[in-house]
Amino acid sequence: MVPLIPVLGVPVLNRGDLAEQMLDSVDVDVNETLIILNGNPDETRTHLAGRNVTYLDPGFNLGVAASWNFIVRARPAADWWLIVNADITFGTGDLERLVDAMGKPGPKVACLYEFGAFAINAEAVDTVGWFDENFHPIYFEDNDYRRRCHLAGVPIVTLISRTSHQNSATIASGYAKHNERTFPRNGDYYAAKWGGPPGHETRTTPPVVTLDRRRLVDNAWT
Repeated sequence: MVPLIPVLGVPVLNRGDLAEQMLDSVDVDVNETLIILNGNPDETRTHLAGRNVTYLDPGFNLGVAASWNFIVRARPAADWWLIVNADITFGTGDLERLVDAMGKPGPKVACLYEFGAFAINAEAVDTVGWFDENFHPIYFEDNDYRRRCHLAGVPIVTLISRTSHQNSATIASGYAKHNERTFPRNGDYYAAKWGGPPGHETRTTPPVVTLDRRRLVDNAWT
């Protein structure tokens, strides 16, 4: 193992078996691994029994953007955070290259598999801000942050990697109908926020947003 990831954060809705496989593919030292128990906590704990992890159990499904914020808020003094979908598998040497990239100065986001496996440092959070939790529970939160990074001049570095992703594994495990309902709603919210869909935005100033309680209710999967 080579040093060092300060914080590895993994939101898990279900499929603790995939989180187990992901952890098996980690080939660098990790200071602390945070597992966000967004659903089926007993199943996840069973698969990760004996692992050196810290469980954070909100008691409900936070959603993706809120989980990412929760990871940062749980360990706000970290220099940077690696945030990973449970259904990711790292390629050999990928994390070593990521650690090297994150050691370079300046605010940045570094992606091994788009926002399915990405690192963000404290300077980027301070410059760009928090993830927009109105994208609930999933989709378009990454497009939104990419847009805001672009406008703020914060680079998003895509690293050459062999990291793989079992696309939509969580959705395929019983949430497809929910996603059919919430995906277009989140797309509409993005277009309203930025004056157009991803790639066709017309606004160049990030709007001020507040968390909309009604969206959390209407878009809830669990």
